[in-house]
Amino acid sequence: MPLQHRIAAAVGVGVLALGAAVVSAPLASAKPAQAAPLSWYGFNRVTTAGVVRDNSHHRRLLHLEGNWRRTAGAAGHQNAIHFGTHSLGTIPKSAALVPGKRRFAVAITVKAGPLSGSSTAHLAQLGFAKDSGRWKMELRPGKGHVSCTFKGTRQEVTVTSRRSITDGQFHQVVCFRLGKTIGVQVDGTKARVRHRQVGSIASDRDIHIGNKSLRTTTVQFRGVVDYFAVAVGRRPVARAVAHAPTLP
Repeated sequence: MPLQHRIAAAVGVGVLALGAAVVSAPLASAKPAQAAPLSWYGFNRVTTAGVVRDNSHHRRLLHLEGNWRRTAGAAGHQNAIHFGTHSLGTIPKSAALVPGKRRFAVAITVKAGPLSGSSTAHLAQLGFAKDSGRWKMELRPGKGHVSCTFKGTRQEVTVTSRRSITDGQFHQVVCFRLGKTIGVQVDGTKARVRHRQVGSIASDRDIHIGNKSLRTTTVQFRGVVDYFAVAVGRRPVARAVAHAPTLP
């Protein structure tokens, strides 16, 4: 079964569980609806200036800066982007991509090796630590698990995956907020969730991929990104992974 179908089945049709807590999730569809905002980037076409066009009908641009290069992608994709030292991907701020109180999901197909040192590595984020609202996806040092952080008007909460992804292979990672449930899912397996109400997540920042700025290297991601998507509204997990490359 293709990975995006497994993700839809695990998050959209089944149940999400963390310990003894269980929450029923809404029925999901592998076909993305056009009613809710959705931006996704496949990186097969990148201009020499580092501009990647959004493949959805919204046509938002992603701008690559710094020390990046093209490299081989996952199954079915021609190219991916290798982020090196002092590299950054930026999606200019858009009110349509700010979750507020709505359901939303962020998906990324990524390949990384073991992390050196004790610092985390940023995969993607909206907003900074000092802001009143933000979400962040990052790799943890040590075993290489993925953390999803959500900060809203009520509180900031982090949930961390059980699985490691720093084995040099491509993995599909999804961070999501569904009402009072926040979670992280790796490769279509059962999501790890926490039941917390973080409140409205609002930010007037750009979305950053690979790092939060070219001036910062301590949290710099050094690896490959082959797909990135943001979905806000109904059934966001299924929409976010609908165009992701199929992995073994």
